[in-house]
Amino acid sequence: MCWQKRGTGRSYSSSSGVGTAIGQLTGKILDYDLRVTHCAICHSAEKAKRDAKPHNCQKNWSKSAKPMESSTGASLMETIEEVSGVPVDVLIMNDDSATLSRVKEALDHEVKKLSDINHSTKSLGKAFYNLKSKHKTLSTDIIEYYKMCFSYAIQQNKNNETKLKETLTATVPHSFGIHDKCGNWCNKSIENNFHKYLLHGKPLTDDALRQDVQIKFDTVANNAERLAPAGSTKDVESTNNIYASKAPKRFCFSKCENLKTRYNAHNAVDDVNSLHKLMTLSKVEKQDVLEFSFSVESIVENMKYDKIVKVDAESFGDLVKGKYMSAQMAVRCAQSGLKKCHLDLAFHRKGFQGLLDLLSQRRQDGSPRVTKTAAVIKKITGYYDNK
Repeated sequence: MCWQKRGTGRSYSSSSGVGTAIGQLTGKILDYDLRVTHCAICHSAEKAKRDAKPHNCQKNWSKSAKPMESSTGASLMETIEEVSGVPVDVLIMNDDSATLSRVKEALDHEVKKLSDINHSTKSLGKAFYNLKSKHKTLSTDIIEYYKMCFSYAIQQNKNNETKLKETLTATVPHSFGIHDKCGNWCNKSIENNFHKYLLHGKPLTDDALRQDVQIKFDTVANNAERLAPAGSTKDVESTNNIYASKAPKRFCFSKCENLKTRYNAHNAVDDVNSLHKLMTLSKVEKQDVLEFSFSVESIVENMKYDKIVKVDAESFGDLVKGKYMSAQMAVRCAQSGLKKCHLDLAFHRKGFQGLLDLLSQRRQDGSPRVTKTAAVIKKITGYYDNK
């Protein structure tokens, strides 16, 4: 949720807020919804005790700013289901239970909630900071260490709920030098195991701290099902930053239609309609439009080409893995129509000179097919010399 006025955590007094729904797989904005508590024209008329002049009133909210989030969440999901005809089964969001409850009530069916790993990491860190007054040995460095372990556990066990739960449960004992439950991520087999991110590389020793920290990790481990998919709302946060750039918080745009216009600045449909109006008014000739247009067929061909390049680039996997060639160089080879078998044949015939002739072939514009740098080609030759 993006509020026009920043909340403090205790007070939410923004006069507007915008909620956004983004597809997890596509990364595209599906819809957005505004909540506005004030209208300058209506307020002016009310103050003057007269009827407001005809206008497009944006006021649609009379409660506090905090419930805007759950309200927009529910309305967005309803709209998406109505327009697409596809039920919303999974939501990736923070731990706001009010929004989830409102969404379930609006949709009238079960909705699975996945945790946003960024909000979960911050929540875990906040829980640890609340323990600082009780445990003097719980430093900021230790808190950051546990947050890092939490993030690593999720990323390394993505979509593996069982492994994630085991790793989270074993994290605290690991930090105290107890490795009975550690997995292959732990260097327990190495004598005098060194803890890189702990003070002096030594394990922690405060038993009281261990008990309280273990409780926190057991709590998140019990939510492994929600954490395992490693869901993220980064796209939404990025969109909120764009909103803030179009409607800076230091100015008030929420009392008129200006706010919606600014938020709608990059709506693709509106862009097309605006372009059509501009072309109509400018009387642009059809031939001029066609000169700078491209067909659906050309898009399809480009998509096919991209797939071929991706497959061909993967054929250079052994060279990239062995650091004989960079991943970018592999893509450049694939884009020029080469596969690894072509390099194999060139080296088999003439060795280094064969690779040089192949990769430095001149294009029509005079540039080399891939590269003419001898040092780069010599490095590729090392792959075949070491086989």
